[in-house]
Amino acid sequence: MAVNAKGQWDEKYLREQPFMAFGSFMNAFGRINQGKEISLEALIIAGDALFKKAEDYTIKTFNSIHSEDKMDLPKKKF
Repeated sequence: MAVNAKGQWDEKYLREQPFMAFGSFMNAFGRINQGKEISLEALIIAGDALFKKAEDYTIKTFNSIHSEDKMDLPKKKF
């Protein structure tokens, strides 16, 4: 399915939206662990788990939309 955007901000949103859940999880992880010593290995393990959960949420959200008619997608003007 091709998605057309109305302008630069729509394009930016459509490019970044799939990664927003992961960014939010990593932000929360950073805030919770601020000032704590965390090894690189522990960060990688946590990052992998957070990425998987973010991916699950993104897929679940995408799959909850059953038809293109329900999607309020921007259209790019030429």
